[in-house]
Amino acid sequence: MNNNLAKIDQFKGVLNSQTIRAQLKNSLKDKAGQFMSSMIDLYSGETALQNCDPEKVALECVKAAALDLPLVKSLGYAYVVPYKNVPTFTIGYKGLVQLAQRTGQYK
Repeated sequence: MNNNLAKIDQFKGVLNSQTIRAQLKNSLKDKAGQFMSSMIDLYSGETALQNCDPEKVALECVKAAALDLPLVKSLGYAYVVPYKNVPTFTIGYKGLVQLAQRTGQYK
């Protein structure tokens, strides 16, 4: 269990880096802190993600932030899924619908 806590602390350290903070602030403005919390929840609850490089996980999460899609699994908008210990950003079908609606072309 201590190893998991160490990995989570390492991930939090990555989130506190200026690069990640700036990218989240640019994309989400006032919602950056809330999104950062969801990133920590995602990483804490997903043992398979903890086997990935924490910096790469954070960068994949930033992709969801850039599209303003929540990473909460139960919502189904966006996911960060580990494939052979490589985190991969994936848009869920609800995320695709959301992006399409934002264009104003669809209702």
